[in-house]
Amino acid sequence: MYSKSIFANKDEILSLGLLDRMQVIIMRHRIPPELLITMDGRKLFEYAVINGWVGKNSVTKLSSGKITVNGNFATSQVIVNGENTPLYFHFYKENSSWKIDISEMTKWGEGAFIHQQQNSGLSEQEFIFKLVQIVSGKPVNPKTIYLPLQFKISNT
Repeated sequence: MYSKSIFANKDEILSLGLLDRMQVIIMRHRIPPELLITMDGRKLFEYAVINGWVGKNSVTKLSSGKITVNGNFATSQVIVNGENTPLYFHFYKENSSWKIDISEMTKWGEGAFIHQQQNSGLSEQEFIFKLVQIVSGKPVNPKTIYLPLQFKISNT
């Protein structure tokens, strides 16, 4: 989603799933364009941690069950507060190191967000903009949020 937060136009963003669309809008809304365009995935994650978007509280109740390895891929059942869930962590081995597939974890929330949006009575765009405003404390500008960052930077 990082590259889409920089380069995607409105049609490309609107073609994304609800959660991916929200992530792009959050990045564009909460990170100055001049800074976002210089980041890579690692710097974006560091920025999110430093700014309190990702924290210890969001993961302290999670643990993993038995790990099943198949070559360079592994899975482990997600355990929340000691209870098994139907969800699984996915891991990939890269350069002799095991890494968790965070993108797989974001899929878990997609269904919950769709359900919340449908129950809210708001359109998907209204729902996303409202959530982003609640988190950031400032409204989303629908006229500029969908502009690719190069366009926004060159016209400021």
